[in-house]
Amino acid sequence: KTREGGGGEGAERTNKVALFKYQNYKKTDKFGEWRVEGQGETFASESFGYLGQAAKPKVTVQMPNEENKSFLFEGVNTDYAETTSKVTMPAGFSLRDCEGLVINCHGMGKKFAVVLYTEDQKGRHGYISEFSTLETGFCTRRIPFTAFTRLSPEQPPLDLSKVVDFGLRYRSAWNKQDETEGIEVSQSRAFRIKVDWVKALPSGPESDVILVSCSGYQYDEDERERYLKPKRAGEAHLRNSGLGYTIVRASSLVGVPGGQKALVFDQGSRLSGSISSADVADVCIRCLHSQEARNKTFEVSNESDQNVAEFELVAHIPDKTDYVQAAVQGLEKNT
Repeated sequence: KTREGGGGEGAERTNKVALFKYQNYKKTDKFGEWRVEGQGETFASESFGYLGQAAKPKVTVQMPNEENKSFLFEGVNTDYAETTSKVTMPAGFSLRDCEGLVINCHGMGKKFAVVLYTEDQKGRHGYISEFSTLETGFCTRRIPFTAFTRLSPEQPPLDLSKVVDFGLRYRSAWNKQDETEGIEVSQSRAFRIKVDWVKALPSGPESDVILVSCSGYQYDEDERERYLKPKRAGEAHLRNSGLGYTIVRASSLVGVPGGQKALVFDQGSRLSGSISSADVADVCIRCLHSQEARNKTFEVSNESDQNVAEFELVAHIPDKTDYVQAAVQGLEKNT
């Protein structure tokens, strides 16, 4: 969706922006211009592992066609490979206006990385963030810009307004399961990743979706994992959707009037006890209009005698209209 503020500079874009798209092989405007930057022996150094095997490395990229509907990046006999393409943004739009990237891909269970390159008067700088893939089928991975780290400690912080290239990198070192097993090491030197699309996630003032989940403490320990697995899968699906979200993990719900006890907000699955259903509903409504709650996951419970000493009072708010804003302000984002 797109939320407009009357056009012009007040316009606010909340829908995802496609950087690369390959679902229709006849529409090539979002294909990019990919080039292989490095493969195996070209980068033979301690950073990329031992490259002394006799077989020559081979790394290729392939655009979609009638048989293969996705962008394909693959290689064999290589400890390192990277492909990059120029990033083209819509007019008047910059990655500076975004919170992160979403990539839809099938990587056969291997680990890869996204690399962003910027350019300024001091030269070219690289920033990297790793991501995992599923062994079977496509998956969607959300990569917040806060997860990127500098390739070199001497580089300046990532300046999203100066990003010029987007890259995909593979390293066998990320995928070696057991170096004593020759078969596993050999498999780590071959990779294939298919990409359907890469999109940027514009920043926004409020959440698009509020999901009520659970902390899990209401279940017996031996049954907790069985109950939580589908709930955590639903949370992950929402995070990867590209929508602005808030996930509220409530402790055990009880049907008593709200506002009777103080609320405890936390991250880390440490809260037990119970919470009034009315209090959970009030938290959700306030999260809809709280910029601080956007793209955060947190637990919430009524204060109890058991946990009152375990948490620090972070805010005492005479005006109850803004208590959620203050309570979630210090919590970690993109969780």
